[in-house]
Amino acid sequence: MSFEQRIEKESERFQTLFNHLSDTQWSEAAMPEAQSRLTTCQRQTRLTQVKIDTFKAIADKEHKRFLNIKKHNIKHAWHKFRGTLEQSLDEQEKIWLRELKKYQEEEQHLIVLKEEMNSAEKHMQQCQDTYNDHTTTKRELNELLDDLFSDVTSSYSNEDILKHNLEIKKECLINLQNNERILKHVFHLLKKTSRALTISHRALNHALNMKTCHLFSYCCFANMAINSYFTKAQDQSIQAQQLLTEAKRIYSNLLSIDNRHMTYDNSLFNTMFGNICLDTNIRKMTEESSNRLTCADTVLVSILLQIKEQVGKCEGDRDRTNKDIKRLAGEYFTARIDIIRNIIESLNSNSTT
Repeated sequence: MSFEQRIEKESERFQTLFNHLSDTQWSEAAMPEAQSRLTTCQRQTRLTQVKIDTFKAIADKEHKRFLNIKKHNIKHAWHKFRGTLEQSLDEQEKIWLRELKKYQEEEQHLIVLKEEMNSAEKHMQQCQDTYNDHTTTKRELNELLDDLFSDVTSSYSNEDILKHNLEIKKECLINLQNNERILKHVFHLLKKTSRALTISHRALNHALNMKTCHLFSYCCFANMAINSYFTKAQDQSIQAQQLLTEAKRIYSNLLSIDNRHMTYDNSLFNTMFGNICLDTNIRKMTEESSNRLTCADTVLVSILLQIKEQVGKCEGDRDRTNKDIKRLAGEYFTARIDIIRNIIESLNSNSTT
């Protein structure tokens, strides 16, 4: 069966789907507007409810003051004694009524807002239902077009070009998403590496801060404390090396990020404290190890900044590629629709002559 014959066979279904797609097209633009309107109504309703609660609390407070002056008590007697009872009652009543009016006005405003919100919710639901229908219709029409164009290649070069460009962009998007995922994982590993180095460096600093009197006056305590610091520093250094190795395994380009400042060898992180005793060389050895860790962490911070920049660039490229895919998909869809409609019109004109 030829391309034209398949189109003629599916022309009625095509026309039904196309017409329904056109009838529901408005929902694409209406959805964001309806969502924005509903969000605004919900926000205004919440704010008005807060005002109502505030004004009600103030009005109740002023009403209690008014009643407190009005009823027979010490304050009532005091105002009566001074001859200011009527004036105080009048002033307090005005304050109470003024706050009560604010409360009542906001309550009326809330009624109006709730009506608007109900209307916005109904409109949003209508837009959502129509948009879902539109999406389903477009998917069915796309499936029909895929079926009709499954064997057509050379006759419609523009359609082939658009299809090819769209496939390239989709492949590019997959690569960008994979790169983004890898870079984010590497960034996470390097952050953990930096934290491990910081802990290791802090442990060495604690060892350096052990006073000389502690080292010699309390030898047993000093041995335990320093060994504890050294063990912690060594464990964190080993963990940092393992994390860095994992990052290099996942992202081989890590080595080329900054060759001028970073050389990846085990001695950079190994501190080798197993046989250290409390002698006069301990401070020098600890300071050297601390300096190596500081250098390593400085380089890692630089690498983290570069990885973060690459993640940002990857995200930007991903967003631009997504936009290109949507644009090309629209052009591709329209081009195929035009081809089908032109053939149907040609078939109809031939049948009438």
